[in-house]
Amino acid sequence: GSTIGMFRFNTKGARTTGLPYIRFEFEMLDVAGNVMQEFEAEPTKDELDELVNGGSIRRALPEILAAGEQYSLRTRAKTAAGWSPLSGTSEVVRMPADRPVQPSALLSEFTSVRWIELEWWVPY
Repeated sequence: GSTIGMFRFNTKGARTTGLPYIRFEFEMLDVAGNVMQEFEAEPTKDELDELVNGGSIRRALPEILAAGEQYSLRTRAKTAAGWSPLSGTSEVVRMPADRPVQPSALLSEFTSVRWIELEWWVPY
């Protein structure tokens, strides 16, 4: 399937008491804070090594995301001891638009015999 983009996550500052991560669970939230979708990721051995060494993992975003809309994420991790509590909610981010929305009405002024200045509000 197609995706709208990628997201990256890391475990900086996380403590696992030596147990390796087994899974990560993510919640995709709308701007009102409602859970729109939950999804999980199982890290590969190479990804686990990357996390242990302070790196991050890149994954495709779910197809539910709409271009130009705003979302946030929260996550939790699982080790052999069980699931961690959910993280705090990330900052709200706007997905890139696949095409611009319609500009507002144009404002124009006749400024010289050779050119006209056009202005409009940015469409967001």
